[in-house]
Amino acid sequence: MKQLEFKEKYIIIREEEEEKGKVAYNNSINLMNKVEKTPYPHEKLGFIMQMYAEMKTDVIDFSKGRFELESMDDQMPVFIYIMIMAKFNSPLAEMNMLLDYLRFEDRDYDTEQLLVTNLQASLMYILKEFNPKQIS
Repeated sequence: MKQLEFKEKYIIIREEEEEKGKVAYNNSINLMNKVEKTPYPHEKLGFIMQMYAEMKTDVIDFSKGRFELESMDDQMPVFIYIMIMAKFNSPLAEMNMLLDYLRFEDRDYDTEQLLVTNLQASLMYILKEFNPKQIS
């Protein structure tokens, strides 16, 4: 988290918990892991929306209501962290497929499109900044 330059208030795990193997944003990571397991785009989007809500709730709960993930500058390091920790085989392909799906859907998917685009940007950052062998 420090390598991703998290603001201190969004590091929602204590050092002693991390040393024991506990993972921050674990529920969000678990929801992202479900994205690749379903073949249905609307279910994938549902998991992404749940992940987003869980991510924001984790910060509120950990800070006892003092902090909230508001701006994209605050959210992007968390997205990157979640995408690094998720166990995807082909995350970029998943995000590209979802963007294609959203382009051809008639329903209002503005929030979903924003989240998928941000997750895709997170993946591009990861591929640029980190050794791909560390990601898998």
